[in-house]
Amino acid sequence: MKFFNKVCASGKTQLQNPETRLGIGLMVGIFFGIAVDNVGLGIALGVVFGASDYAARKKKNKKEDIVKNNKNIQD
Repeated sequence: MKFFNKVCASGKTQLQNPETRLGIGLMVGIFFGIAVDNVGLGIALGVVFGASDYAARKKKNKKEDIVKNNKNIQD
C-alpha cells in the first residue's frame, strides 16, 4: 500500500510540472488531428494549447514562489 501511495503522489507531482502539460497539450492536438484527418492542424493546435498552458503554469508557479519567499522573509 505504501508503494501505491508513493506512485500516486509522484504522478500528481509530475502532472503539475509545466513541461508535462506542454506534452499533454501536444498529444491531445495530435489525437484531434488524427480524428479529423488533418494531423498538421492537430499538431499546430496542440502546440498552441500546450504552450499557452505551459506559460500559465510557469507564471502561476513563479507567483507562488514569490509569495513563499515573502512569507519566509517576514518570519
